[in-house]
Formats: sequence, C-alpha cells, structure tokens
Amino acid sequence: MPRLGRIITYTAMGCSLLLTTGCTDWDLKALKRAELPQDAFANALASYYLRFSESEADQYDWIDSQYFAQKGLKVVYGNPVEPEDPAKWNIHGPELDELKTAREALMQKMVAGASAEKPTVAAGALFGYDCWVEQAEEGWQAEDIHKCKELYTQSMAELNKPKEITVNQESTVMTEVPEPSFMTNSYMVFFDFDKSSLTDQGKIVLTKVAEDLKKSGENYDLILSGYTDRAGSESYNLELSKKRVETVKKLLVKMGLKEKNISTFPFGEKSPIVQTADGKKEARNRRVEIVVAQ
Repeated sequence: MPRLGRIITYTAMGCSLLLTTGCTDWDLKALKRAELPQDAFANALASYYLRFSESEADQYDWIDSQYFAQKGLKVVYGNPVEPEDPAKWNIHGPELDELKTAREALMQKMVAGASAEKPTVAAGALFGYDCWVEQAEEGWQAEDIHKCKELYTQSMAELNKPKEITVNQESTVMTEVPEPSFMTNSYMVFFDFDKSSLTDQGKIVLTKVAEDLKKSGENYDLILSGYTDRAGSESYNLELSKKRVETVKKLLVKMGLKEKNISTFPFGEKSPIVQTADGKKEARNRRVEIVVAQ
C-alpha cells in the first residue's frame, strides 16, 4: 500500500498528518496484549508482525508500524492475510518485477498448503516477503532489505525441498517438487534455564555446522532465530533471546564463518515448540533455530 495512501487512511480516522505516537500505537498495543493463536502458522506469523511493528515504531515509522500491527491482529483473530501486492507500493523498475515474481511463487506455495505442511517456515516466507516489500519502498536500508529478502529466499528454499514418499519399507524416492538450486538445512541448539551460554551439546552442533560450511567458501547464508520459555517477563525474555542468538553468532564467527552471512532474529517467548501457561519453564522452548542455505 503506497505510503501516501496509508497517510490518507489515518488522516480520515481523525489523525493529523504528523502521526504522533498516541495516534498510531493503538493496534500495536492491542497486538502486544493479544493471546497468540495455538495454530503454529498463525502463532509464528503474528509474532513476526509484532516484532516488525515494534521495530518500525522504534524507528518512528508510525505509519508502517500501525499497518503491520493491524495485519498481525488479523492473523490473531483468524482472518487470512495475503502477501503484499508490490504494485500498490511505491516500487518501480526491476525491483518491482522481482517482487511480483516472488509473490507469485509464494502464493503458489500457500495455495498448495505450505502453512499446514511447514507452518513456521511458511510464516517466515510470508513475513520475509512483506518485510522485503516494505523495506524496498523505503529503499535506503540496504542491510534490512537484504535480511528480509534473505528470510523469504531461505524459507522458500525450505518449502521447495523435495518430499520424501515411501515406496516400500526399504526405499524411498524424492518426487513432486523440483530440486532447488541450493539446499537448506536446519538445526537447533538448546539452553539451560535463564542462560545464554551454550551447552556442550550445543557447541557440538555448531562445530558441525561450521565445519560443513567452511568447505563451501562464502556460498551460504544463515538465519538465527532465538527463543525462550515463558518463565519471566516478556521484555526480559526478548532480551534473553537476543543474547542467545548473539552467543551463537559470535561462536560461529569465531569458528571461521563470515559475519556478513549471518542474520539474527530474537523472538523472546513467542512461537514456542510446546505451548505452556505464562510463567512456566519448558526446556524445549529455550532454543536458537539455525536455517542454513547454500
């Protein structure tokens, strides 16, 4: 949606063109208070939109903060959302064509049931695309554009991985989806309660990741997503998840991987593997997920 169109919309709601915080943060506050859906796809997608809305607000972009908070609320209340139409944003030239092609590929995956088959990955693809569109319209934060596009690209690569279909008890064949131009793998490392230091098992996992990737030169990208359980406050857990992804990133860089190829996304207590009551400890939710694309 073009920036001018969003300004006109909020003006019609009684807000001034200055778009002060008090005028535009209603939906962000509502999204923060909302109980996230149990459905894995909706849970992950609403979490992405919440963090993005908060990030835009931190940068004083009240318009887009409000817009994506509203999109997150739609997800929370069970309403479908579609990838943004780049033709409705202030984007032109080859970048617009690239985004149109990306949107068509994403829509095909969604129609084919990606949100049910690989819910958290599909949520990453949809949010990564929307984030890419928004950043492309702004057009000046090259690193943020890259991160959003990277999340979309790596998530789509994961969705494109061939399905394994059992033929008999001794063999399988890989069919249905063409082999992508690059393969992805995902890993998880877990943390002790209230800790951001890696366990010995986590170090073993990262050693394996680093050893495999160093053989491929610089032809790889990594996305690190950090999470906590629900013990402690939401703000504390967000900071703890930031520390966890930074710990993993620093160790991978120390092991020889390129810092420029690593993106980090802290999510705090959002998108748990195991749904729990607020305040409850759960070891399986204290993790950093690593998605590798080559």
